Amino acid sequence: MKYASAIAPSIVLLLVGCGPLAHFDAPRAPGAAAPPAASSAATSSGTTEARAADQPATGGASASAEPKPAAPAKPGPALSQEEQKKLWDAFGVEAHAVDRALVLVSMFHEEDLKPGKIPHTPNPDGFVDAIREGKKLEPLAEACRGKYAQAPTYDAKSLYEPKRGCELATSWKIIVGKHAAFAASYGAKARLSNLRAATKNLEEKGTLYEHDQKALADVDGASQKAIKAWEPIFAQLGQEPPKDLAAGAGDLAQAWNEALKKASAVDRFPASSSFHDAEVEAAFRDASTRAGFTVSRVGLVANEWEVEKDGALPVHRKRSGHVLVRGKDESFCRIYLLTANADYVPGTGKFGKSSVFFDRPQFEALVSRCK
Repeated sequence: MKYASAIAPSIVLLLVGCGPLAHFDAPRAPGAAAPPAASSAATSSGTTEARAADQPATGGASASAEPKPAAPAKPGPALSQEEQKKLWDAFGVEAHAVDRALVLVSMFHEEDLKPGKIPHTPNPDGFVDAIREGKKLEPLAEACRGKYAQAPTYDAKSLYEPKRGCELATSWKIIVGKHAAFAASYGAKARLSNLRAATKNLEEKGTLYEHDQKALADVDGASQKAIKAWEPIFAQLGQEPPKDLAAGAGDLAQAWNEALKKASAVDRFPASSSFHDAEVEAAFRDASTRAGFTVSRVGLVANEWEVEKDGALPVHRKRSGHVLVRGKDESFCRIYLLTANADYVPGTGKFGKSSVFFDRPQFEALVSRCK
């Protein structure tokens, strides 16, 4: 979404507060009409009234790409220039009273809905504020359909003149709803695309991440959860959620189950992890147990520690290896690469107790046959 310029609103606000004569200097699009004269006193100069009379009373077509507002009520008898000016003044006052709402809705641009664009607000929470502010425009929208039907416009792009202001006030649900639908569909497609990539990695490499496994174990459930999160947003906008939010979930769940079954039939424990060390293996087992696994096998990738030194003095040592583990109620096993670390204790000639960092959700696993 693009930020609305704060220049025009500030000028119009200043002019509204300056009285009738200020309107004749209000900024307007090239060739657009000036506001009509306020009274006979204001026309005594001989120039203001002539300028107003020589120009049409309404502005040109709006350049907005947003949906057209509801058709206004049929105008009544033609108004005098003074009556039109009073309406113009009154609209400016009401528009400034809902300034934040108009600016916020105006930031939803049609061009942001084009293919390839990424939503600025990709989740339901991002639309809560827009809806709350949009509701504040309802009284102005009602007035646009009624008393402001004949109000003149001198700058068709200004949020604080009837043309643009009424478009936003009467169509805010349509405008915000389009962007909500775009964001919901984008999020659903992105989520399934990421899970397809995870399924492909499992098929081709046997790799698995904990968060992908949980999501793929219930793809349809995750899609329904996302739909429910969007339902209150669309309900307030008077719309139904997009129909494609769960498209492809069933096929993806089947592909994942098949890939997992094939991957779990392959023994992927590295033959090179054939070394052993009681201290390191104990540290690996302890870390794996705390992560919620049962350990079936441990093997180290080297026969000795890798020692880091500061000059001739030892500082730190580490040793890596693989563990074959199985989660509770799982039909397959996983292999993780872990590393034991120990710091040198000055003055003792020894290293401290080995420790292992094991972040189960963030660590990549290899799916393997259990032994």
